[in-house]
Amino acid sequence: MYSILIARTSRRRSPQSSFTLVEMLVSLAVFTILVLLVTGVLGQLNRMWVQTEAQNQRERSGRGLLNFLARDIRKAMLPFPASSSTSLDFVINPTAIGSPASAYNYHDSIFFQAPIATDSIATSVGEVAEVGYFVQWQPASGSQVQTAQLCRFFVNPTDTTDFLIYANPAAWLSTANLTDVASGGSPNYAGLLAENVIGLWINPYDKNGNPYFTSTSRIYDSRNPPNPPDTAGTPNLPAMVDISILVLDPATAKRLGSGGAASVSAVQTLVQSASITNADQCLSSLPAVLQPGASCFTTRVQLSNSQ
Repeated sequence: MYSILIARTSRRRSPQSSFTLVEMLVSLAVFTILVLLVTGVLGQLNRMWVQTEAQNQRERSGRGLLNFLARDIRKAMLPFPASSSTSLDFVINPTAIGSPASAYNYHDSIFFQAPIATDSIATSVGEVAEVGYFVQWQPASGSQVQTAQLCRFFVNPTDTTDFLIYANPAAWLSTANLTDVASGGSPNYAGLLAENVIGLWINPYDKNGNPYFTSTSRIYDSRNPPNPPDTAGTPNLPAMVDISILVLDPATAKRLGSGGAASVSAVQTLVQSASITNADQCLSSLPAVLQPGASCFTTRVQLSNSQ
């Protein structure tokens, strides 16, 4: 009897059972799945944060640039007298610096005069400055791919070399003085206004909202403008212009070196296409890999001195 009680007591106090190998493997698999799920969620949140920051950066840059361009273009001047064809000038895609496929036309370039000189008070030479905007691509350098730059052409009236609108109004704009004043390249980056702007479009209209540009021509010269119904070809400024730009964030701009549809040459060809007339059209035609990192911005500007 005593021996039986001892045996039963021994069975009640047997060591506690441990996990089996199968149970450990199942637990490890569940833990791994949870880690992967959490990692995936965190990765997605990080990508969303990066995309949001890039979009905010493009928004700040694009809106600021549009305001800057609009401020200058709004003040563009008519010649004195207004009918003169040998004085002040307002030109879009001027033939003096080459065709729209030249190095300064991705897609449009614009040049004019406005009373915004920065040295006129000190020198008493007047307030009229020569102003312009264009997109230029800088060559690749080392590990850096080609970069698109929005450049500003700005010449004060004290610049006796490049300020020619009075001294030589027939040749006030040329590739030589454009390169001298606003090359956008090193070493001094003269004229560089913003990087990663791959296209600029300027579309002029008359006072009735009729476009000056046609499907075959994107050239405007205030000395001899095209012929919508209200101007009959007489010297004049457009009543208004639409300005649109296409901006890439820095991370997306680096992908232009990947070749194929996203190569620099492919994007340049797209921007220069005659069928692309504004930034929205260009954005919808960009390679899919670039579209998430691109934004277009458009504004309409009334020219204060238009007749």
